[in-house]
Amino acid sequence: MKNTFKLFLATILFVGLWSCEDEQDLMFLTPPASFDILTPDAGTAVVLTSDLANNPALTVSWSEADYGTPTAINYNVEIAQSGNNFETFIVAGNTTNTNLTWSVAELNSAAIEAGLIPEIEGALDIRIKSTSGTNGAQPLYSNVVTILLTTFSPVVAKRELYIVGNAFDTNMDGIANNDDWNNNATNTPIFRDPSDDNIYYFTGYFVAGEFKLLEQKGQWQPQWGTNGGGALAVNDGTGSDPGAFIVPAAGYYTFTFNSTSMTYTLVPFAGTVPTAFPTVGIIGDSTAQGWDASTAMETGSFNPHIWRINAILNNGEMKFRANNDWAVNWGGNTALSGLGTDGGPNIPVAAGQYDIWFNSLDGRYLLIPVQ
Repeated sequence: MKNTFKLFLATILFVGLWSCEDEQDLMFLTPPASFDILTPDAGTAVVLTSDLANNPALTVSWSEADYGTPTAINYNVEIAQSGNNFETFIVAGNTTNTNLTWSVAELNSAAIEAGLIPEIEGALDIRIKSTSGTNGAQPLYSNVVTILLTTFSPVVAKRELYIVGNAFDTNMDGIANNDDWNNNATNTPIFRDPSDDNIYYFTGYFVAGEFKLLEQKGQWQPQWGTNGGGALAVNDGTGSDPGAFIVPAAGYYTFTFNSTSMTYTLVPFAGTVPTAFPTVGIIGDSTAQGWDASTAMETGSFNPHIWRINAILNNGEMKFRANNDWAVNWGGNTALSGLGTDGGPNIPVAAGQYDIWFNSLDGRYLLIPVQ
């Protein structure tokens, strides 16, 4: 009987010790009570603009985390695109204080990195993570506050030049005629050099006729053409319109433009015009379908080598490829514009909405931010 009692007592002590150890583990795994974000209020709407980049944008403040003993506390301000439950997040600031203020540029950059699309209002979740110098103390988390934030594209818009004239299919309706003097149609841009913003190229099909270049669709100035003597001329809105570029006969031409030297050339295309690809698309982790599938671009019957698409892109990379396959693909190492080569590197992309143009004749590409 005595031995039975001892065995029973040992069992109770063992179970008790096991329970205490399990309870300690449970306390270790479960964070202590949270603390509160004081500002901003949930639902606060903030619109960021590039012209105020260095101004204060938003201040986050919170009550002090309580670790039960005086200790140094460090706070990380974490942000995430609303709805992902912080499965992915950005640490958008670090401080030992109980408040943090972002500048417009800082908040804009962090929010876009977190997944918000420029120029479109999105929901952003904010929380605070605290860590203590107390040995073995677990991180504490605040509540989550959701704000509405409109970011701006971090990409600096560059000068674009759009074709208008009866030598070209400005409307992309398959016909080049006098209707193509429309300055606010699907005007095709020429391709800017990636290392010199004053040099442009275009290779494509023209019919006999004339064309000019415009910097803004829907506006006749600034308008680029010739001075009548073989050099470039421009009407920036203060002078008279320049003469048109003359295409002597239908065919494929390469046009070059240099506003530094004020020179241009228009010469017959020297290469062999290949058969047009049935499809060309964009692909990459910056695109809607990632690296798994191409997003199809559009072309026209007049210039079947010129492809275009309007797309919202994420921070990441992309390439162009033909026929939904990797046998023919183009890439380059310069953002916004470049000369893509077959099998070349991935093109770097900053998040935003773009008009994207690609020329499968020479591999040139152009991404125009939609402001």
